[in-house]
Amino acid sequence: MKTTILFGAGASYPFYKTHLSTNYITSQVKLESNWQNMLSNYRHINVEEYQEPDIMSWINFLNGSGNDDLNFEQLAEIVDKISSVQYDCFPQDNILNRIVYALNANLQHRTQAQYIPFFFREIIANIIIEQEMEGHVDNYEELQRLQKQLLRRISENCEQASIISLNYDECVPVSIDAINEYDNCFRQKKGYRDIKLDVRKFFEESKVVYYPHGHLRFIFNHEESAIYVPDIYEAERQRWNGLFNRNSIVITQTPFCYDFNTFITTGQTKDNAFNNMPYAVYYQRMAMDFLTSNLIVLIGYSFGDPHFNRLLKSFHHINDTNKLLVVDMHPDTVTMLDEYKDPNDLIAKINQTFTPGWSVRVTNDGKLQPMNQEELNHMNQDGFGEILPRVYFFKNGYEEFLYRQEEVLGRILVL
Repeated sequence: MKTTILFGAGASYPFYKTHLSTNYITSQVKLESNWQNMLSNYRHINVEEYQEPDIMSWINFLNGSGNDDLNFEQLAEIVDKISSVQYDCFPQDNILNRIVYALNANLQHRTQAQYIPFFFREIIANIIIEQEMEGHVDNYEELQRLQKQLLRRISENCEQASIISLNYDECVPVSIDAINEYDNCFRQKKGYRDIKLDVRKFFEESKVVYYPHGHLRFIFNHEESAIYVPDIYEAERQRWNGLFNRNSIVITQTPFCYDFNTFITTGQTKDNAFNNMPYAVYYQRMAMDFLTSNLIVLIGYSFGDPHFNRLLKSFHHINDTNKLLVVDMHPDTVTMLDEYKDPNDLIAKINQTFTPGWSVRVTNDGKLQPMNQEELNHMNQDGFGEILPRVYFFKNGYEEFLYRQEEVLGRILVL
């Protein structure tokens, strides 16, 4: 028996007083005070008195009326692409520069342009650090106890298990550190100071934990590889101290443009980071885990990453005994009829990922009815049911799932 758990952003919501939602992070990356804090940090370590990045133009851009409908990942994508052009404006160096040149746009080099994407990511990091310091909910320890119980339950009843977290915060790592049953496979080699991923061990271990979108415990160096620092506050200090010796900013040249993803990956083309370590082997392991699992549990995952959705779809179709459990908060009644009207509705996304169309039938009086109406009635009443063949949905959120984990998992599989 092999189980894989994928933690998305919604899995962290119960643990913090302020939800680390897309809307909240978007509002924070636009705040002038947060950008001024980044500039203050820059000045504090800028002993060589390098020229300062121009942050005011970016603050004005992010808050421009034309960007009101963009979330932080979309903004990050634009920031990265503009910074790429400003970092190196020679048309012959990549496709993006050639496009800008072909459009007769002004290719203008900006000194210190490479620091803007780093500032953007550090603002996100600081948002999370603030929540870790003073934003835990009153029942945080109880939720941690229940999450540890969940991870132990899976470990004890499965020969193989993988824990995948797409989140930058400490919710999952704190639980993992406490139970000591899943290996992140970071090791300190003899004679070396840094703790880096042991790739062979990572593929050999039967129970692992990994972070395909990066983490606050990561810093990068000139080898384009993550260094693991168990303490997020120490990792933060090291990232800033390494800013001017290229131990924090690793700029990867791709055929299209420069890529600025390092300790955390964001933007709408963050799958480009899978060309770099450790994200390359993370994606390989993820594909392997999805291919060989019997059950995948998706907690707070919004189905917003096409590169993961493809793997989930393959998992569902490759074996007619494979099962998925989706855990999220969906307060509305599930009809399997009306959700398609809103492409951002979670039910619509689930259906789009796993089935080619909506399973409905026409009743004798000419009305549309879902094929699994009885199961939907039970799910809407009880909060849990089979929404699609071999796709189960717990609609009352992760916190309630933690309290009902034994019951819910027991109804899917004998654990």
